[in-house]
This record gives sequence, C-alpha cells and structure tokens, in this order.
Amino acid sequence: GLLRELVQRGYFDTPRTVGEIADHLKVKRGSRINTVSLSVALMRSVRNEELTRDRRQDGTYEYTRHK
Repeated sequence: GLLRELVQRGYFDTPRTVGEIADHLKVKRGSRINTVSLSVALMRSVRNEELTRDRRQDGTYEYTRHK
C-alpha cells in the first residue's frame, strides 16, 4: 500500500508524526485518509516491523523506518 511505498522510498528515514504523514499523502499523493485509518495502518506497519514508533515529549508519536 501507500505506507509500504513511502517506507521503500525513504520517507520514514526521518521521524514523522501522523499529521505530517496525512499532509504528505494529501498534498503529494492526492490521497485523503482520515487520521484514525492512518493510525491503524501505521500500527500494522509497526507490528510488521516495517516502522518503529516513539513517543515525543509532547505526547505525540513519531514513526521511523525499522532498522
């Protein structure tokens, strides 16, 4: 899907928040996805060890490519 493609293209080499990812998909890909659906997809990618998730000091999460 779209997330796997972003992982392969290096988008997650830099930590990204859900909001940043949603904005990127809307602006660059023309894909509107609600943040709840996006969060579910991101957690699936974390479980599949494609991405890692870390909590920032402000309490939000950021996602990066699993190393």
